[in-house]
Amino acid sequence: MKDISYENRLELSNTYHNIGMIHFYESNNDLALANFQQELDIELEILESTHPNLAVTYHHIARVYGKKQNSKKKLEYFHKELNIRLTTPKLNYSDLAANYHNLSLTYYELLDFVDAFKMNEEALKRACEHLSNDYKFLITLYCDAGAMHFTEKDYDKSLEIYEKAIEIGLNYLSVDDVNLKNIYEILDEIYYKKNDLIDLSSKNPMFSKS
Repeated sequence: MKDISYENRLELSNTYHNIGMIHFYESNNDLALANFQQELDIELEILESTHPNLAVTYHHIARVYGKKQNSKKKLEYFHKELNIRLTTPKLNYSDLAANYHNLSLTYYELLDFVDAFKMNEEALKRACEHLSNDYKFLITLYCDAGAMHFTEKDYDKSLEIYEKAIEIGLNYLSVDDVNLKNIYEILDEIYYKKNDLIDLSSKNPMFSKS
C-alpha cells in the first residue's frame, strides 16, 4: 500500500466508501462495516488525524453499529466523530449540532439520561446560536428534550420545552401541519399527567377553524 501514490490511495478509500454506502442502504451491515473500516484504515495512513473526512467515516461506522443495534459501539464512534469536529479550524455548526444530537439519542438508548440531556443541551446551544433558520431541526431538538423530561416525569420542564417547540412551529409551519398536531397531543398528555385535565384542543389553531 505504501508504494501506491497518495492520489490512488485516496481514490481507493473513496471506492471503499461508495461500496460501503451501497451495502449500508441495502442493510448488508457487516459488509458495509468492512468497507468503511477499509476506508478508515487508508484515511488514517494518508490524512491528518483531525481531517474532516475522518469525522464523516466515523459517522458512517457509528450508523452501521446503530443498525446492528450495538449502541455502545455507536456511541464510541460518534464520540470519535465529535473529537474531530471540535478540532476543525472552521466549525461546521450544522454537522456539529447533528453530532451532539446523535450522541444524545444514543445515550438515551443506553438509559444514560444525564449525558443524554447534556448532549441535547449542547446541540440546542449550537442550533440556537448558529442555525436559527433551521426551524425543523430546532423543533426536533426541543421535542426530544421535552420527551426526555416527560420520561423522567418532570412534567413542568417538559411542558416548558414543548411550548418552545410550539412557538417555533406556529411561526414557520402551517396550522394543520402534522408536527404541530403531534405536539399538541403530547401537551394534552402532559397536562393529564399533571392532573390538569383540560382539553388543549380549544387552544389549537387547527381546531378553531370554522
